[in-house]
Amino acid sequence: MKIVNRFTKIALLAVSFTVLSTFSIGKSWAFIAEKSPQHNNYIQEKKTRGRKIKKLQKEVREEEWKKFTKKYGSDWQVTWNKATGAPHRITQKGLPSDKGLWEKNKGLWKNIFWGQEQLENYTYNFIEENKNLFRLDGSEIKLTRITKRNKIWYLDFQQIYQNIPVGGSRIRFEFNENYELLNFGSDTYPEIDINCSPLIDNNEAQQIVDQHLQSSETWPNQNDVQLIILPINYEGEIEYYLAWVVNRKNYRYFVDAQSAEIIKRHNLARTALTGKVEGMILPKFFNDDPVKVPFKDLKVYILNKSEPIETALMDNNQPAGWQTDGLWQFGDPEQKNINELMNIPGHAGPPNPEEGHTGNNIFGYNLGGDYSNLMRPKYLTTSPISCLDKEGVILRFWRWLGVYKEYCEDAYGIHENYDRASVEVSNDDGSTWSTIWSNGTGQVEDALFKDGLWTGWNLQVYDLSRYADNETVKIRWSMGPTDSSGVFCGWKIDDIEVLESQQAFTDSTGNFSFYEDTNSITWEKNTFSMKIAGKYVEVYNEDTRDALYVVENVDPNDTVQHCWCPVTYNDIPSGGYDELTVYYHINRMIQYIKTIDSEFDGMNPDRKGPIKVITRWGENYNNAFWSPLHLICFGEGDSKRNGFRNFALFSDIIYHEYTHGITESFYSFFMPLQSSSLNTTDGEDEGPVFTTELDAMHEAFSDYWAATLTDDDDPDNPDSGHLIGDGDVWIGHDYVRNLENPFEYPDDYGDDPYANSLILSGGMWDVRQQLGKNVADTLLHFARYSGDTTFADYLASILQQDKIIYKGAHLETLKEIFGFRGISKSPNPPTRLIADAGDTTVELTWEAVDDPDVIGYYAYYRTENDIETSREDPSVRRDIGNETIYTLDGLSNETTYVLKVTSYNTYGTESEYSDYVYATPYDSLSSKYSAGGGTEGTEGSYVDGFCFIQFLKQ
Repeated sequence: MKIVNRFTKIALLAVSFTVLSTFSIGKSWAFIAEKSPQHNNYIQEKKTRGRKIKKLQKEVREEEWKKFTKKYGSDWQVTWNKATGAPHRITQKGLPSDKGLWEKNKGLWKNIFWGQEQLENYTYNFIEENKNLFRLDGSEIKLTRITKRNKIWYLDFQQIYQNIPVGGSRIRFEFNENYELLNFGSDTYPEIDINCSPLIDNNEAQQIVDQHLQSSETWPNQNDVQLIILPINYEGEIEYYLAWVVNRKNYRYFVDAQSAEIIKRHNLARTALTGKVEGMILPKFFNDDPVKVPFKDLKVYILNKSEPIETALMDNNQPAGWQTDGLWQFGDPEQKNINELMNIPGHAGPPNPEEGHTGNNIFGYNLGGDYSNLMRPKYLTTSPISCLDKEGVILRFWRWLGVYKEYCEDAYGIHENYDRASVEVSNDDGSTWSTIWSNGTGQVEDALFKDGLWTGWNLQVYDLSRYADNETVKIRWSMGPTDSSGVFCGWKIDDIEVLESQQAFTDSTGNFSFYEDTNSITWEKNTFSMKIAGKYVEVYNEDTRDALYVVENVDPNDTVQHCWCPVTYNDIPSGGYDELTVYYHINRMIQYIKTIDSEFDGMNPDRKGPIKVITRWGENYNNAFWSPLHLICFGEGDSKRNGFRNFALFSDIIYHEYTHGITESFYSFFMPLQSSSLNTTDGEDEGPVFTTELDAMHEAFSDYWAATLTDDDDPDNPDSGHLIGDGDVWIGHDYVRNLENPFEYPDDYGDDPYANSLILSGGMWDVRQQLGKNVADTLLHFARYSGDTTFADYLASILQQDKIIYKGAHLETLKEIFGFRGISKSPNPPTRLIADAGDTTVELTWEAVDDPDVIGYYAYYRTENDIETSREDPSVRRDIGNETIYTLDGLSNETTYVLKVTSYNTYGTESEYSDYVYATPYDSLSSKYSAGGGTEGTEGSYVDGFCFIQFLKQ
């Protein structure tokens, strides 16, 4: 039998076919066309043509939808099939009623059917009447199902083209028992134009499949071989093929009826790999007894080892097209003995490997030695790797890596000197690169001296799906930059694989399953893999290898049970409970907030990816911090007297730092400006340091949520939740901050945002104590969405939330609680201020502020040439009480005064200034001036009638 080769078109398309895209009856050609300029031009043309088609579809469907709603009413809503432009699902906005489609048809939809046949005929007619919306007519479909289940009628139709069914096409209707239409939809392909005369018959198609499988075994009761139109969405444009469908064993093959090539196949077996993931964590403090808990939202992978996307160094051959920079080399590594290493200037740490992970040849930076000092980044870069029509793309390789770090830090624990290695990926042919992994500021020593030998090959698995799914990518390994201190052996890599994966997340009990159709295993050779990384957070330890659990050649019907523990990770020494405790508590916090706010997204994991957490950061670093780079670092502490313990072993510190990230996300829509009016000077050499109420709010939010999540967790000390940094994290001290405090605003407000935060966090804790955890957490959480930057504005948002959620049931209590702290909603300033000058007097009048909480007003005055009035200077302020008219006396005649008024409320909060006015008292007996009627003042005007400020200044 002759196999027709279709390189003119099909070879270009091959890179998109799933599972068997590399099969051409014994010949592999998946990456041939992808490397040619013609292929790149072809791809670009398809994308451009696809965009034009989608634009045309959008215009057509919008016009047809207008016609439909005009005819049948506006009570219908539609979801479109983005690939074809057909109406995927049309449903009523509410429940069926006397209004709707049947009413527009003068009642014909209601109670006119008395059986299945009439219902079928009516749907055919309806499709014909709306063929422009469905984008085909009644002659192009056939009924495949009509049945009634639980009082609902279901009708399904399949599209046909020249009497050949179109694979994946469907038109569906659902009616209730009164024959009222509930919903309907169409997933059809309206622009098919292909030759429907097969060049091979069904017997030849079966022979091709049997030859590939080397078997002719079929399942019992399998469907006969069928000729179909097969649509494939490729680069935004749908390609159509005439194909034979052949079922063999547990596979469904699609064989091109024109070229005799296997287009693709599906595994029809539904396997049931399930499992459970748990971990040992510390509930609250470093010295707690560890407990076993389920790990929720942990990501687990099944890797397709049977059909890799790309492999390299698996057989000692140098991969074609890879680019090397600097001393990147391919070949057999050279391992020097300890005496030779001692004589190499600058060398530190372990040696190179003696051989590859498998075989002899590897890629490495300087196969015979170390990298060098003061080096710019040097790269090993792959050729383009096509991941088109691939999902869950994973990079897997073995490394032997040594990266040196000089133990030198600044006052903040930042390493001043370090070397760097990284793994990066690009999906735009190298124009931009995204870092997948970097040692950051940490030292890396993969090699261990064990049983008289150096061993150090270390398996790495990285999820590239955010960058590589349905893309063509390049991957590169970077060595450098490096500093001027010591050097290590650098990168040595082997056995590189780019694999497709299926992914699942553990549930609240730690269980996962790959059983469902959307998540089933369909490959012959599988590897199970997971790290301490999940939907929302990935955790790493700067001082040890990444935790990794792998089961090679997993049976799809197995049950995988694993408990992460701090003893070993795949025989790799662990740093302790750091990673496990951090992962658990961050996920616990996310899940708790989701019980309050179901739409909370854990700081947008889909857009930014999960946050990265590094434990044991720095060298004896005594702090923890959130970075806007979507990163949390926990210092390992110095454990010295009056020092600190490992920050990652205390739940309230973990909650505190993660809340900083949440707060950052609430303020991501704008950049708050620092206020120079609040600047202070912290030492002569450091210059001005700016602080704002928002800085204090950041810390207050973090302390409050740490407190509310740890409160009542300690049965021996149930009232300790208000203490932040207790449990002997600060060695020799009871705690770092206390939310049960007497601090007030503005008396206790100063230069330190941490001290200032206690005013607000104390008020928040008071709310929790009086209104209970559920009410307090709900109000305080949702109020954050307003993005307020002052204490008073945040209170206003809390009050607003109480009105919305609890109908204002707690308004007075909330005002009283925060008023006690000197925090209240700022009242509005007075308006329509008028000044009337007299002999050594000025009479002020204004319009009262419409606010029941306002209980009085202040008047401020100064001479025109004085400095700006200060609220703290009692000599220029008069307390007027709750009046709207006041006469200032004892003023100097023929002196111009600037005057303004504020309001204050029952909680002592003062408003902003009113618009200011000018007035000049005068001697009534003098002929130079005569009294004039006062008018409302504005900036730059002389109110008392005779001249402007500009004249006085001349």
